[in-house]
Amino acid sequence: MATLSVPFTSLTISPALPPLTVSGGAVKVLEGPSLGGFPTEDPASLSPNPSNGMIQTDQNITVNVTWTVGGLFNAGLSADYVCTAYFERMGVNEVAQDFSVTVPHVAQALPFNYNVNIPVAAGSLAPGMYHLVVSLTTDIPAGPGAQGIPLVGFVDLGCLQIYKA
Repeated sequence: MATLSVPFTSLTISPALPPLTVSGGAVKVLEGPSLGGFPTEDPASLSPNPSNGMIQTDQNITVNVTWTVGGLFNAGLSADYVCTAYFERMGVNEVAQDFSVTVPHVAQALPFNYNVNIPVAAGSLAPGMYHLVVSLTTDIPAGPGAQGIPLVGFVDLGCLQIYKA
């Protein structure tokens, strides 16, 4: 079956800052082993595996986000990045849940590769169909009285089926 992994190419800098380069990486959904329901893999393996989009309620989920930032302007920044995974339940009793991780900026002129995991604990999502969108945001501070510079990006990973085994 196909795995949930898409390029994170929709990063946009507003306004454009030529001395700052941001290149998209990828977003992957990984699932841990079943913690008590129907076996999903060899019990001896506790490493998360790429998801096929069908995840049991007793499995941990990890949303892995990668991107690269570099350029001369990068060395002087002091902003944190916020990676958020939005799980929107579809159908009757729609509900949205979000899980975020804050990542400190690494200020250097050389490109820096970020690799961030957003954990979603087993049992956090009720059974159902979910639409998953992952965003990356930061607000680069400006001088006193000046407006900050936003960095925003998102990727739509489509649907996930969360089910009880």
